[in-house]
Amino acid sequence: MGANEELDDLLTSTIQEMIGDQIMIRTVDGEERVYNVVSSQINHSIAGKKNIGICLGKEVSPDEVVAGSVVYYYSSNQLISSATWERIKKVSEGPLLLMG
Repeated sequence: MGANEELDDLLTSTIQEMIGDQIMIRTVDGEERVYNVVSSQINHSIAGKKNIGICLGKEVSPDEVVAGSVVYYYSSNQLISSATWERIKKVSEGPLLLMG
């Protein structure tokens, strides 16, 4: 589970585009791994929060994503011709589900 209140005001389609085809997970010990996204699902809670589920496929064990890890999406900024990994959520702060 994870949280990023900045996502709560975004359209579902915008979040889906942000997630894209790959995410990177940085663990608490600094290890970074890039995963292909099989699918993602975004629901709305009765509290007005976004619940985000990201399916990474069967080759990824849930044990690989420990509490305190941070999930990033790949962002390409055409104005300055750069691309960076931007934070989506920090695992264990709220509604983000990573499924294997």
